[in-house]
Parts: sequence; C-alpha cells; structure tokens
Amino acid sequence: MVINKNGKTSRAESRILARFSGAIAAKKKNITFNINEELLERLDTVAAMFSANDGNTTRTDIIEDALTSYIETAEDFFEEQNLKEDQDITSYTNPDDDTAVFPAINDNFSSIFIADQEWRYVRVAESRRNKIKYIALYRGAPISAITHYAEVIDVSDQIPEKDNKRVIKVKEPVPLPHSVELGNITVQSVRKLFYTKLNQLKAVATVEELLYMK
Repeated sequence: MVINKNGKTSRAESRILARFSGAIAAKKKNITFNINEELLERLDTVAAMFSANDGNTTRTDIIEDALTSYIETAEDFFEEQNLKEDQDITSYTNPDDDTAVFPAINDNFSSIFIADQEWRYVRVAESRRNKIKYIALYRGAPISAITHYAEVIDVSDQIPEKDNKRVIKVKEPVPLPHSVELGNITVQSVRKLFYTKLNQLKAVATVEELLYMK
C-alpha cells in the first residue's frame, strides 16, 4: 500500500482502490494521441491485472485514472503557489497571504457560508492548511462581487469520500466595508481559489486590483 509521509493513502492509490472496487463511472469522450511503446506495454499489463478482477478495465480507464491524479496534484500545486490565469508562471504566492478567496454561487453563499458558517468541499494544499486565517467568497451573478469574509476556526483533514477535499469552519461572516467587484478581468479569473491578505481585500475596489497587487 502506498502511504504518504502523513500516514495517509495517496490520491493515486485512492483512485486505484476505487477502480479496483468498480466505483468509478463517468461519461467518455474519444481522443487520439501517441504513446511510448514500452509505456504502452506496461499500461496493458496493469489494465490486464485490473481486468482480471472486474472483467472490463481497459487501458483507457487506466490512462483516465492517471490523468485525474496528475491533474488534481497539479491543481493543488497551483493553488499552493497561487498561480493565476493571465499571470506569468514564475509569479508565486506571497507567504504572508492570510486569506483564501473561493468562488461561490449565491444559493450556497446563503445556505452554507451564512447559515452553516462553513465552506465545503474545497481543495486546500496541506502546506496552506494552517496559514489560512480568513476566507472570503466571490459571489456569482447577479451579485458579481466579494461582499463578506469570515475568520477561520478550523480546516478539516482531507475527506476521502469527497475526493480528498476539506470543510472550513468559520466564525460569523462579516460584511466588507464595500463590495469588491470584478473589474476589467474575465470571470474565469475568479472561478478558482486564490490567496490574498485581509487588509488588502478591505482596501481594494476590484478583484483585478487584488489579483495583481504586489
């Protein structure tokens, strides 16, 4: 069994166990690409071992699992480093950032963030877990702004049955001095987690200022 340094199963192993138990099912789309011949032989061997258990695992299934694990690990890295769209890839996160900003639909803002005083289920890198002191939410249309923030009480362990995402418990959300609107950037820029400082969040007028503030 593959165990990481924290004594937990890796994301790749979680995917392997799910595949072995037959718990993975999803819509498929055909694509074509080239692959190293030796790697293909190894891939076929692994697929055959799975197929001996469930009778229907294909090389495509294994490729999908591998890509899923790689992409999720890369997303964790990008979140940890605070890499943003339309920003140079060498621009890394400020270690002093204390606030995580998540995208939110308005129904969830009201029913989860305000009513339950938590935000779920979100992917936060382990290295970031104890550094998040506050969270804020960019609310979708028709609000299209960050309107509240909340002090963090606890960031949970990863939850395997929720794709290793976490629940963040918070104190009562507080309105910002003024709404922080999008500015002259696309909405794509706020569809993923990014980090900032609370004092900057309170000071700016737009998310555009926040994202590119040095």
